[in-house]
Amino acid sequence: TTNSWYGKFHMEMHWWHAVHFILWNRPELIEQQLEYYFDIFEKAKATAKMQGYEGVRWPKMTDPSGTESPSSIGVFLIWQQPHLIYFYELMRQNEADSAFLKKFYPLIEATADFMASYARWDSLSQRYILGPALIPAQERFEPETIINPVFESAYWHWGLKTAQNIRTTLGNEPNKKWQHVIDHLSRLPVADSLYLFTENAVDSYTNPRYLTDHPIVLGITGFLPASTYIDQKILENTVNTIDSVWNWQTCWGWDFP
Repeated sequence: TTNSWYGKFHMEMHWWHAVHFILWNRPELIEQQLEYYFDIFEKAKATAKMQGYEGVRWPKMTDPSGTESPSSIGVFLIWQQPHLIYFYELMRQNEADSAFLKKFYPLIEATADFMASYARWDSLSQRYILGPALIPAQERFEPETIINPVFESAYWHWGLKTAQNIRTTLGNEPNKKWQHVIDHLSRLPVADSLYLFTENAVDSYTNPRYLTDHPIVLGITGFLPASTYIDQKILENTVNTIDSVWNWQTCWGWDFP
C-alpha cells in the first residue's frame, strides 16, 4: 500500500527506533535500520536530479520500497533531510567502528550536497534562503510563500556544520560549497525578542492558526544541540510565550517532550 498513513508511520517509526537504539547504547542495532537509506538511495537521487538539485532528497513518507506516498504535504517537507547526519553523529559519539563510518559516509556527503544546493542564494541580501516552496514541520504555512522556517533553518545550519566536521575528521578537505552556505545562511527570524515560526509569519504569536500543531520552534535547542546560532535569551522568551499561548489541544504525542 502507498497510503499516506502507512508512509507517515513507516518513516517516523524508523526515525524514532533509530534514535532510541543509539541512545540506549545499542548501536549494533542501528546499522540494520540505516541500510534502508542504501535501499532507497537511487530513488532519492532521482528525485533531487528531477528537481534540479545535487545529492539525494530523502523522502518523508514512503511505501516499503521507498516510493513516496501520495500527499499534498509530504513532498514539500524538508525537515527529514538532515536526519541521517543526526544518526551518524550519534553513532560517532557512541564510538562506532571505522568500518561503519567509512561505509555510511557517502550517504552523509550526498545528504549535505542536496542541502547545500537546496538553499537559494539571494544576491540582494547576500544570504541563503530556504523556500519557497516548502512546508515546515509545523504544517500551518502555505508552501508558495514561506521563507526560512525557524526549525528547518536551525537544522540546516547544524546539519551542514556537522557534515563538514565529519568530512574533515575523516581526512577530507572542507567542502567549499557547504561552507559558503554555513557562513551565509539566513539568521533565525526574530521579532519582539521572540523567534518567529517563519521569517514572513510576523503574526506568529497573534494568528490563532499559527498557535496550533507542532510547536517545533522549541526544537531548535530541545531537539538540536545548543549552539551559538541560537540566542539563549530569545529562546527562553520563546519557551515562556509558547507555554502560555499554545493551543495544546491540537498537539501530537511527540510534541510534548
